[in-house]
Amino acid sequence: MMNLISTIHALDSLVAHFFLSLRTPLLTQVFELITMLGTPITTTVITIIVAAIIYKKHHTYIIPLLTTAIGAGITIYATKIFFHRLRPRDALITEKSFSFPSGHALISMALYGLITYIIYRNYKKKSQKITTISIGTLLIFLIGISRLYLGVHYFSDVIGGYLIGSIWLAIGIALI
Repeated sequence: MMNLISTIHALDSLVAHFFLSLRTPLLTQVFELITMLGTPITTTVITIIVAAIIYKKHHTYIIPLLTTAIGAGITIYATKIFFHRLRPRDALITEKSFSFPSGHALISMALYGLITYIIYRNYKKKSQKITTISIGTLLIFLIGISRLYLGVHYFSDVIGGYLIGSIWLAIGIALI
């Protein structure tokens, strides 16, 4: 078990140094904008907007959407308190919560993953489906990368967020 923890810490350090070496003022501005897509305020507003849009034509998606978004949000809060992991020291922005898991990675996988799935299900053309999956995947990936670039999370925080978010995504899909 200690070897696994040592390996995780070594990988966290390696990834952190890599992103530290990439920092430029322009990239910092880009990733600060991207990271905003995973904030609680933004994801709450997006959840409300999507719920309002799908309410009339696709109301059966409302319960899965809300369950996924609320469940992911509660999980972020609970797991951060449970693991109590301090954040990296080289952060470009200040965060007040604990580090593990990355809430941005978790909610992006769960919420944006489910929205991507809902859109995918409602397209008929293969090209539309491929475009939807590509954009959704890129968005989720970039939000996680933004957290690493900005130095507010360790690599294992982001991977953990994606894994836990995948559980909520699977729950949302199962409810559909």
